[in-house]
Amino acid sequence: MGTKSSKVAEENVLVRQPSALNDDDEASYNSGGASEMMRQMRRINTSKASATYSTGAVELVYAFLSQRGFDPDEPEKKNGDNYILIPKFYGRSECALFSVIKGHGADGPACSMFCRDHLPKCIEKALDKTLGKKKKDLMASTVGGGLNEYEGDVVRALKAGFEDTNRVLHKNKKINDEMSGCTCVVVLVVAETLYIANVGDSRAIIGYHDSENTDLNKCVAAPLSYDQTPYRTDERQRVIARGARVLNLGQIEGATPVYGDWGESDHPAALAIEEDGDPPRIWAKAGNYPGLMCTRSFGDFEAKKLGVCAEPEVDVRDITSDDRYICLGSDGIFEFLTNQAIMDTVSRHTDPQEACKVVVQEAYQAWLDLEVNIEDITMLGIFIKGNEAMSDEAPGSALADSNGNARAVLSGRTSAHKRSIHDVAAEDSRRGSQVRPVRRTVSTKAAERGMVMQKNDDEETRNIRVDDFFVDKTEEETKQIARSIVGTFIFSHTNES
Repeated sequence: MGTKSSKVAEENVLVRQPSALNDDDEASYNSGGASEMMRQMRRINTSKASATYSTGAVELVYAFLSQRGFDPDEPEKKNGDNYILIPKFYGRSECALFSVIKGHGADGPACSMFCRDHLPKCIEKALDKTLGKKKKDLMASTVGGGLNEYEGDVVRALKAGFEDTNRVLHKNKKINDEMSGCTCVVVLVVAETLYIANVGDSRAIIGYHDSENTDLNKCVAAPLSYDQTPYRTDERQRVIARGARVLNLGQIEGATPVYGDWGESDHPAALAIEEDGDPPRIWAKAGNYPGLMCTRSFGDFEAKKLGVCAEPEVDVRDITSDDRYICLGSDGIFEFLTNQAIMDTVSRHTDPQEACKVVVQEAYQAWLDLEVNIEDITMLGIFIKGNEAMSDEAPGSALADSNGNARAVLSGRTSAHKRSIHDVAAEDSRRGSQVRPVRRTVSTKAAERGMVMQKNDDEETRNIRVDDFFVDKTEEETKQIARSIVGTFIFSHTNES
């Protein structure tokens, strides 16, 4: 593995093969140097242009954009979002690694940047371990399915890589991860297969063309990952079994009744949350902390005692001839925009760079209209090319294995047909239905702030006396004003009377 950087390198993104950090790099996590501080203070980070990479099976055209959020109490807050773009991941031409990472808490930006730099290395080390002696055969082979020959090993390596990253983060003495951490979603593309791993509420979605729709530009959005939050019954029950309380801020403060099942979208609590933006959080039995909104994450050491973990959910999907777009984003994208709304916007563009720009603008405007604070907003867009004439057979089914023998099904497959997003809809229905409602109204906090501002404005208006601003005019000044008014387009049809 080399350390050569990609031409699309930007401040918040890792686009190189991982290399060991030196002491100066490590120190920069605590906002060490001036360049690091300048990087974090930038309002927008984006790729200079869309880049293209071929896995040998499909062509990926990708770009990213990150908009720093705004906190009126901390106007110069750092951007806690980071992202990873590594073509030829693990030294394999059929591989590309994409990721979006979202920091939260006081040291969230430092946690996010640390995981950005260490996660790829930890996954590679885990691959070395899970492959073992098979790695030699993989690296020597020039035919066959490549890394997809060892699908089970890849899944295990992703899980191990995430958990190893979490352990390394907690051992780092320069970052306080007691009450800070980050969420993460990874899409590892291997030839025409997608390995999706995530912790928390950073999300990946895919857009595919519905063969029954005659509009070729219309794509249907479907989830590739599923948010891990207390909205999901399985995740909520898991943390409660470890001693957590699940309540929103209103319930903690005694202003909102305590409801039980947060997973029901038509439950009064869920409906109220959709209106005021107060989601269920994880709290200790004997204290009002940590208040975490996700059930899996990197860092968040205190929350780990309550069942929050860094083990990702890993799903495997195959790219089909209908698939067109993949989008990865932090929760700032999905707070006010549905998966379908995002895909509708993306499908109107031919360049992922422009698509990212417009989606982030739409999300930012929604935050501006409906909230007091604005979250960091990041999107990584991937356009899939060269798959229009793909077969529905499993990837590599027409290829040969490492010994040159024909193979019908890849290792670990249960079918010779592709595992498309359509085939897994039923098995994922529960995870997919129990997600945070997309908000559509002003939050309680924003409404209260608006009422206070309006009250202040009304008091200031009542104290204004128009006479205090009146200035006597001479006869000539009065005539000049009259001529100017009549000469103005709006008043051009009026007369002196």
